[in-house]
This record gives sequence, C-alpha cells and structure tokens, in this order.
Amino acid sequence: MQPSPPDSPADLAASPSQALEHAPAPAAGLRRILLTASAWALVERILRMAISLVSVPLTLGYLGNERYGLWMTALSATAFMSYLDFGLTPTLKNRMTEAHARGDRAGFAHYASGNLTFGLALLIIGLLVAVGAGLLDWPQLMRVTDPIARADATQLVVVMVITGACYISLVGVDSIFTARLMVSKPPIWATVGDLVTFGLLVLGIHFRVSLPVLAGIIAFQAAIYRLPLLAELIVREPQLFRPRWSQLPELLREVGPSSVLFMGMQISSVVLSSLPNVLVARVLSLSDVATFSIVQRVMAIPVQLIVAVLPVFWPAFTAAWTRGEKSWLRRHLARILLLTAAAIVVFDVGIALFGNQLVTWWTRGHTSAERPLLYVMGGWLFVQSLVFWLSIFLHSITDFRFELFCYVASALLLVALAKPLIVWFGLPGLALAMALSLLIGSFLPMLFRARHKLAA
Repeated sequence: MQPSPPDSPADLAASPSQALEHAPAPAAGLRRILLTASAWALVERILRMAISLVSVPLTLGYLGNERYGLWMTALSATAFMSYLDFGLTPTLKNRMTEAHARGDRAGFAHYASGNLTFGLALLIIGLLVAVGAGLLDWPQLMRVTDPIARADATQLVVVMVITGACYISLVGVDSIFTARLMVSKPPIWATVGDLVTFGLLVLGIHFRVSLPVLAGIIAFQAAIYRLPLLAELIVREPQLFRPRWSQLPELLREVGPSSVLFMGMQISSVVLSSLPNVLVARVLSLSDVATFSIVQRVMAIPVQLIVAVLPVFWPAFTAAWTRGEKSWLRRHLARILLLTAAAIVVFDVGIALFGNQLVTWWTRGHTSAERPLLYVMGGWLFVQSLVFWLSIFLHSITDFRFELFCYVASALLLVALAKPLIVWFGLPGLALAMALSLLIGSFLPMLFRARHKLAA
C-alpha cells in the first residue's frame, strides 16, 4: 500500500527543472539503457580485475603470506559490516523502483529521503561498532603468531569496520539512481574510483605504509566512487536531505517485515562467504587461507562480471514485474541463464588446463593451485553463477521469504559439511562443501520457484 507522506507532494517531489529524471523510461528505450549500462558495468569490472591482477602480486610480495593471510581473515571476520543495513536498502530500492515505474514522484521522494536518513544512522552505528572492535584481542582470536602481524591485527580490524561503515552508509545513494534506471552513472564513477584507488595503493607500497593503511586504501574503493553521486544529489535535489525523523517509524513499519527477511539472507550470506576462510585459518593455516583466497579470486572472474551487471537488471526486472510483463521476464531470464551456463563451462575448461600456471604466474611463484582444487572450484563457480541470476530475480519481486529459506539451507549445509571435508580432503574438500551447499540449498529450489512465479 502506498503511504501518505507527512509532507506535501510539492515539498517532497522536486520540479522537473530541479530534479533528476523522474519519468519512467519508455519501453522502446529499455534495451538501449540495459546495454549501455551493462557495457559500462563490464568495463568497470574488467578494469577492477586488471588492477587486481597487478595489485595482488604487489601486495602479496610486499606483505608476505602471513600478513596477506591475516588481511583475508580480517576481511572475512568483518564481512558482517556490508550487511549492517538490516535489509532496509534493498527493500527501499524496490519501493523506489515500483514508484518510478508507476510515475509516482511523491512516493519516490518519500522513499528516497528515508533511504538517505537510514544511511546516516547506519554510519553512526558502524562507527560505534568500530569502537567496540578495538577492545577485542584480535591476535588471539585469529591465532596470529607472526610478531609484525600481531601488531597490525587489531588496527586492521578497526580499519575494516570503519571502511565498511562508510560503504553501507552510501549504498542507498546508488539505489536512488538505479531505481530511476539511471544505471550508467554508478559504473562510470566507479571506474574513476578504481583508478584513484590503484594510484593510492602504488603510493602506499612505495612509501611502505602499514598493513592497516594499505587495507584501508583498498577497502575504501567500494565507497569512494559514491561521493560524486552524493554530491550530485545534494546539489540537484537538496529536499531529499531534509531530516524527516518523524517519518522513520511509519517507514519502518511498512518495509520492516521485508527488511527482516532480507537481513536474514544477509546473515546467511555472511556465513557462506566468511566461514571458508575462517575454517581454513583454524583447521589448516593462514598460508592456506592465502592460497585458497587467491584461487577463489581466479575462479570467480566470471562471477565478478555477473555481479557487475546485476544492479543493472535488478530495477529492470522490478519495473517489468510491476507492469505485469511476465513474458518479457521469462524470455530474458531464460536467455541469461543459458548464456551464463555456456560461458562458465568454457571458462572451467580453460582453468582446468591452465589454472595452475595462471596462479603461479600471477603470484610470482608465492603460491600454486592443485588440479583437484581447480576442478571442484569449477563446479562451485557454475552453481554460484546461476544462483546469482535466480537470486536477483527473486530480489526484484521481493520474494525475500523464500530466498531466506534457500540461504539458510545453504548456510546450514556448509556449516555441516565444511569442517569434516576440509579434514578429509584439505582445500578441495572445502570447495566441494561450498558447491554442494549451494546446489542443494539454493540453486534447485530457486530454479523451481522462478518457474512457478513466471508461469503464464
């Protein structure tokens, strides 16, 4: 149900001369919008991967395996910061997209203003979490033995929490643009942010900065490009930034149930993404964490390209669902899944043949990849890539309850399978646990759900 905003429509919705584009995109122009935005998203992600191709051996050679493994473990331990928005941002993104698809400018402004207010509140919460994180004994918790790494551990975690707080506070800025199908602007500015971050990384290594500073430079990459987008909103739509604290209880009552479900998915995602590195660190060693993280980065190259274009298709799927265009959704989702599956199979064959040489060359001999690990990670990659597309469709139609079931099932399966399989088979056993948990817990149920939702 569309709420009645406390402020008047004229106060909430800017005039055409003041505001960014509010009218829904014509159907004829949707393909052009998606293609242009997808192209920019792929350019940005390819640039980021190219920078990673150079920066990983630079940082690994500068830090060494022990401190690099500490960095990866700290990233896993603080991954929850990316999901501290309590599921509010994606829920509000769907509400804004639905309002935009209906041409409801006042409703859009109502949700956009609330989104920005939540961002400010999340920044404050994140900074408080950083203070608490600084009081814990992280060297002991992460079983760090290297003296230099022990000195860096607590500061590193605090830096990761602070950069995570900056990230979550600005995510809503992206949503305002993408909900209007202005989906090219975020990747364009992200491209600029990638170049700036890489320049700072090179300078940091040149001046031999500490691990917390170096990690902070990389982590801030996710937030820095959103600053120009924030500035554009402030200049062109300042009415969105007027404090409306009285609206928050009503807004929370409306989006709260869906947000709680999404937050449950996020918690499950934290388990799925963080548990592998944490278990490897405790069962094997930090050097094995470095090896597994690097192999996973190589295997996840196609995933990175998929993730790059997901924000482009999410609002398009939401708009099509709002307008009842099931045939368009069926046709495009089926094509996307088939093309993705074919591309992943080709990639897996290439990795099976040349993956070890690629990892050894990339890390300048610091680590290598055993063929069993590459083979099993290929299966994980296939399932993960298809799950992303099915999940983004379910995201777009706010089917969060079913998604929560899938993510919880996958997380529980991973918890049950990961440790014994690591003990029996080492790193390939972990990869097998990851693939099986996604296949059984998420992919198959999501596939049947999507077919049911899109049935004529």
